[in-house]
Amino acid sequence: MFQIKTSNNPAVKAAIRNIEIIESQLSQNYNLTWLLAGGSASKVYEEMNDLLELDVDFTKLNISLGDERYSEDPNHKGATWPLYEDIRLFKELKKRGANMFGILSGKSLEKDADRFNNFLRERLKNSDYIFCNLGIGIDSHTAGIIPMGERDLFEEVYPANRLAVGHIHGGVHPKRITVTPGLLQKSNKITVYFTGVDKKPVLEKLNTFKELEKMQNAIFKHPALITSLMSAEVFTDQTIS
Repeated sequence: MFQIKTSNNPAVKAAIRNIEIIESQLSQNYNLTWLLAGGSASKVYEEMNDLLELDVDFTKLNISLGDERYSEDPNHKGATWPLYEDIRLFKELKKRGANMFGILSGKSLEKDADRFNNFLRERLKNSDYIFCNLGIGIDSHTAGIIPMGERDLFEEVYPANRLAVGHIHGGVHPKRITVTPGLLQKSNKITVYFTGVDKKPVLEKLNTFKELEKMQNAIFKHPALITSLMSAEVFTDQTIS
């Protein structure tokens, strides 16, 4: 089940927890893959500069997004990664040897999805720990995993043999490249940044699923239930009954 952690400043709390998790792995000289959330999660990363004070080997840290808005534009206008490259934390981590993987390369949606899938396969093989940051949308999507009305369609878009896919079901930003439910269920730790009264009903709805089988059977309608299956820590400004 979710571990819901309510506070007046969830971005700061999420940032502190991210640093704790990253330090716990890098201080043991473990190879860590950290997949970032998009959207409002940038607030979390802007609060994480204390990470730069750690005396650890940042060359063991591998960073990518877990979900990206696809664009054929070589400048990737509208994508998340170019914005994150301007955040001080990621600029400094890159200088200190962290390995940064941008999902978009200017190739087709399918080729960039395959490229990301191959990256994740290599990371699963060579990482000691996979750490994912996620958000949850008002439609209960998480990363670029979008709810579907039919289980068969959901399983077609996010097949069990893939760690990443490209698809055209992303709503306002229809073309997306994203991790799959399979990758999330192979991760070691998930944290979720989730704020705003408009999203409270979503978390309350998800929190009504208590039985494992019911969660698994409802993922195609409510993909964010994956985070409950993985006992994710949810940092929010909302109180859930």
